[in-house]
Amino acid sequence: QLLAEIEKSTDKMNAAIYELNNQINFATSNSISLDAYLHQEIEEIVLIDDDGLVNEMNKVVIRSVFPDMPVKVFNEVDYAISHINAHPFTRRKIIVDLNFPHKSGWQFLDEYQKLDQPWSVVVLTSSLQQEDIERSKGYRFVTHFMTKPLNQAQLKGLRILASKKLRVA
Repeated sequence: QLLAEIEKSTDKMNAAIYELNNQINFATSNSISLDAYLHQEIEEIVLIDDDGLVNEMNKVVIRSVFPDMPVKVFNEVDYAISHINAHPFTRRKIIVDLNFPHKSGWQFLDEYQKLDQPWSVVVLTSSLQQEDIERSKGYRFVTHFMTKPLNQAQLKGLRILASKKLRVA
């Protein structure tokens, strides 16, 4: 019941963001083929957020759609970057929050940009600031700006293709 109400609330907030932003994805603003980002077969999902409760809720949503998908959760940017550096060839979808007490999601995006990885990043935040939406567009690999917590409709909207080794619900 509570999860359904949270999903309904999140859907309303996302509709408002999309209406204000007048575009769902950011990749096309940099003349990059969005298909290359949206139709990637992945092996793991990386969640980067310092809020443990939100991480648990996001994992529940991911497991409801991708029961066998490995989900790596990091509450600090440096740990996430270390994981990505340690496994540079793992096909992944990265979901990052913007606001952290130490290094922010913005700092993650800056560091990730230097790695020149081919995997897209989704900004999942509680921020509704237009300047955050606009700033996100400056990263060629950021494909979506969504409000948290993640819900099934948002996850399905990312059009993730699970590795053929993984089961999809």
